[in-house]
Amino acid sequence: MKQISIGKIKLNLDFDPQVSPKGNQIRLSGIAKNATLEPKWIDKCWKYHWIYTFRYIDSDKFISFEFDYYDKFLKVF
Repeated sequence: MKQISIGKIKLNLDFDPQVSPKGNQIRLSGIAKNATLEPKWIDKCWKYHWIYTFRYIDSDKFISFEFDYYDKFLKVF
């Protein structure tokens, strides 16, 4: 996956700076599996919940988005 969608918002999964909907510059900081959930066998491969973390470039703040086994947005934290 090269991009995630949260409603009408699209964020690229590369390390280039991007502009958030509120006008702040952010960039991808990391991608992780949600280790608290077991993988599922879907469409002949193992699927996981993924967490995409972005850092606000002008501060020390982070925002993370979790996506389910089907790459659908679940929650922000």
